[in-house]
Amino acid sequence: MFTPTDADNYAAVECKVKLTVNKADPTVTAPMAKTLTYNGKAQELVTAGTATGGEMQYALGTKDAATEEYSTSIPTGTDAGTYYVWYKVVGDVNHNDVDAECIEVTIEEEPAKEEPAKEEPKEEPAKEEPAKEEPKEEPAKEEPAKEEPKEEPAKEEPKPEEPVILKPEDLDEGELVADNDGLHFYIQDNGDVTCYTANDKEVYRGFACDGTDTYFFQYDGTAMRDRLTYHPDGEHIIYFDEEGHEIFNDYAHVKHSIEGEEVDDYCFFDVYGHMYVDVLTWDQTGTKLLYANPYGVLEVGKWFQFSETVVWADGTPVDEGMAGGYGYAMEDATLMRDQYTYDWEGRPCYMQGNGVALY
Repeated sequence: MFTPTDADNYAAVECKVKLTVNKADPTVTAPMAKTLTYNGKAQELVTAGTATGGEMQYALGTKDAATEEYSTSIPTGTDAGTYYVWYKVVGDVNHNDVDAECIEVTIEEEPAKEEPAKEEPKEEPAKEEPAKEEPKEEPAKEEPAKEEPKEEPAKEEPKPEEPVILKPEDLDEGELVADNDGLHFYIQDNGDVTCYTANDKEVYRGFACDGTDTYFFQYDGTAMRDRLTYHPDGEHIIYFDEEGHEIFNDYAHVKHSIEGEEVDDYCFFDVYGHMYVDVLTWDQTGTKLLYANPYGVLEVGKWFQFSETVVWADGTPVDEGMAGGYGYAMEDATLMRDQYTYDWEGRPCYMQGNGVALY
């Protein structure tokens, strides 16, 4: 409302004026990459960022884009390697969003544990001292006696190492099993697989592909075999079979747990190699329904109860009434469907198309 000071010549005027208040940019302190070394435990990859006027969110991904959902939790990593942490700010009602940025973080490999092996040859000069003194006393008798033990340890010491780390020059030509992208893959008599770069550097603590199959090479240079383990994201579980091949989009007969204990389980791994856990899914043909329980084990040859949190493989909720219901898995892990039967107490029931018993 406008009220003039000269009321004799001007009248008061009242009108509406539309004002627009633009959102402000939030004040952001970006997270910083941490200096990390492998210790066998999950470690936060970056320092906590702050945002005044919004919420800081993080996600793991590639160097080009985030591949996981954003959350307020700081991403963690366990295995040595390079990680890409994306962060963005979701502004509140008065502040703008801030576009996502990427931070490259590296967990360095644990310091090489080969130092003790390097100390062994340092002790060998002690063998030279008696060699100098012995010729003075009885060179004819003692020299040959002392030469034999010197040769024996030299031949015996490499023997326990060769089955663990096989070098290319020690292999016959027929033992070179694959070449791919500058990497050379070798197989030993005991089935262990090793990998070397074009300049004969051994690959360890990392993944490598021979053009067909993916391997994970451990600290001793051999491929992990017949073993469950955690994916580098620290969340999913992956499996390497008896030949060291990572399993993708297929079943696996798992004989050893992550802890190395003997088991006799059947599991299913998706196209990313991740174990299905508490998931209802179809097999590769799309005709057989399967259930991987909360431990990641396919139910086989028995009645079982679906968990309260079961979902489809793509993460969508199951039909109402399925969670907590009962199903029957046949010997091939296929769920019984679309037929009448008797449950474990002899009660008649109908196995619905979703595998749940209806009474």
